[in-house]
Amino acid sequence: MKLSKYLFSKEFLEVARLDPKYFTRQRTLTLPTVVSFLLSGVQAAVQSELDQFFANLHNRANSVREVTAQAFSQARYKISALVFGEVNQELIRLAEEHLPIPRWKGLRLVAADGSDVRLTVMKEGIRSIVKGMAFGLYLPGIELFLDFRLHEPLCDERQMFFEAIDRLRPDDLLLMDRGFPCRWLVSVLTARQLHFCIRCDLSRGFKVVREFLMSGQSQQVVVLRAPSARDAEDYECPATPTTVRLVRVVTPNGRVHVVMTSLFDPVAFPPPRSPTCTTVGGGSRRHSNGSSIGSNWSIPPACPGTRRGRTSAPRRSSTTSTRWRPMSPRTLIWTRNPPTKLTALSRSTKSSGNSVAGSWPPRRPPAA
Repeated sequence: MKLSKYLFSKEFLEVARLDPKYFTRQRTLTLPTVVSFLLSGVQAAVQSELDQFFANLHNRANSVREVTAQAFSQARYKISALVFGEVNQELIRLAEEHLPIPRWKGLRLVAADGSDVRLTVMKEGIRSIVKGMAFGLYLPGIELFLDFRLHEPLCDERQMFFEAIDRLRPDDLLLMDRGFPCRWLVSVLTARQLHFCIRCDLSRGFKVVREFLMSGQSQQVVVLRAPSARDAEDYECPATPTTVRLVRVVTPNGRVHVVMTSLFDPVAFPPPRSPTCTTVGGGSRRHSNGSSIGSNWSIPPACPGTRRGRTSAPRRSSTTSTRWRPMSPRTLIWTRNPPTKLTALSRSTKSSGNSVAGSWPPRRPPAA
């Protein structure tokens, strides 16, 4: 009810409409009605959704034809696109006022990420599809967006985050993926006293992170080099070295990740425990989840042919893979880079005591 009161307020009317002449008369398509319909999640045809929307307003089961899709199209062009951000902030405020917000160690979790989107635009009566970038600050506890914006397709994710950084509070814990870490961003977050956890286990990037991976330590406090003078001027951050904490995280499947964080207290924020494993016969080890792993479970910092910090074997390239399909019960045809040693399969072909071409359905022969 408080959100509807905000939609009917005069303050919202002044912010939402593009011209003071718009929405001055009391008609069917008032400003709160148009905004409520846009926020209802239109998925089907506009006309059918409008009929069902007004049926719900009148508490009727059958569809009600109150307005046409053309009238709604004219009304929605009178609303500013920035109004939805204001409505979202009011919704977040009401949610925090009436709902318990889940927190971790007393901090509100905020995830930041961007994604490619395709948008339909209308220009001079011509409908076209354009590409763009969507960036959002997401609250995983209550599944609401703290901020959501559209940008040009070539816009950098760090720049998109910097435009939305004012939405964060000192009691937030910012969660970022490995595409975000850079010196000026860490300096900006530290200067604003914003807590963060950033994944930064790429082979390229900070030298201190690569050295930390090779050291084998579970955590370490390091100092990052100062951002460049140009970045410090553009993003209004101090051009001084920044102290951060690196934490090694090992997933149950054996992958190693490095998290850069501003949470320095090892007692209040201890590093995660490494997955436990037990020794089984033959010198191999079995993970606590039942999966078998090699005897060298302690992952080296870098292995030939693998990504840094990974124990899994390198992926097979799609250009060297083989596909097969049975043509008859007695014949198998290889396609796409056939093996040189398997030029033909006879009826008597055997593999580990199992018939390959002499049975139906045929079994896939072993790789050469």
